[in-house]
Amino acid sequence: MEKLEELVSLSVNCKEFDKIFCQLEHDFSLDLANENKLEIFHLKKENRGFNYEALIGYCLGNLCQYVFSRKEIEKVQGDISAIQKLFKKAIERFRILNNEKDKGAGGELGEILLYLFLENRLKAPKLLSKMEIKTTKNQYVYGADGIHFYSTLDVDGNPIYQFVIGEAKVKNDILDATREAFDSIMNTLNEVDIEKGLISMEIFKEICDEEKAKALMELIIPTEDITEKTSIHEKALGIFIGYSVDYEEDISNKEWNNKVEEKIKVDILRAVETMKKRIVKHGLKGYSIYCYFMPFNKADEDRISIMKKIL
Repeated sequence: MEKLEELVSLSVNCKEFDKIFCQLEHDFSLDLANENKLEIFHLKKENRGFNYEALIGYCLGNLCQYVFSRKEIEKVQGDISAIQKLFKKAIERFRILNNEKDKGAGGELGEILLYLFLENRLKAPKLLSKMEIKTTKNQYVYGADGIHFYSTLDVDGNPIYQFVIGEAKVKNDILDATREAFDSIMNTLNEVDIEKGLISMEIFKEICDEEKAKALMELIIPTEDITEKTSIHEKALGIFIGYSVDYEEDISNKEWNNKVEEKIKVDILRAVETMKKRIVKHGLKGYSIYCYFMPFNKADEDRISIMKKIL
């Protein structure tokens, strides 16, 4: 049987990721038996704040890949005019940000960042983005902020295939964002039927050619014959949390750059304790959880201003 990476490729442009997102090392743990990740990233620091210009450019460079299927992207390869038209269509898919009091304004930034982190860091190819789910009105997966597919191995070396259900929150308060992310993803788990939502061959044809689509279906959709079961199929959670890092001290910029990283770790430690409580409360210890944190200067304001610049 073919491997996942032989059937479906990553859709994201990985080249610039490491130049834009700086990983912050830590020793936090979610205390889960199953495979999991908890990673912290921040943008480049400038004058006691985070610089968003490179982030905006990277989001722009991956906007069409996020919004459209691989098949749609392939159609315009090498055709400048067609690429420009597709990019215009991508822009038009996003909500118009004309009401600053709209609590959801700019929320799509978190969904884009979730996509970028799951493909770049987890190497989990996108099956459907939030934008594609909205467009197809797929009732079986509606509510998720994206669906990715990830393959790994269990302790005995047997393959595990995971539908990674995405959830993104960008809010000023890190604990509010964390609580809301876990509560929201529980609603999605309770309401969606991932297997039914992805069983259509038409969805797989948008990901790869027909021959590979058939093989991908055989790989993704669990067999009904338990005696022939050679792999494990399960759901996993992919979470992106953006928040405001609030750190002011009358020190040099160099000292601020160092101390703000310690402040970020203090913030994340609080969030990890909240995550552990939510995992127990919602009975999620049987899931793999892949979580990515990123601080903003002022998350609620910045997510709107960044999306306005992208659009």
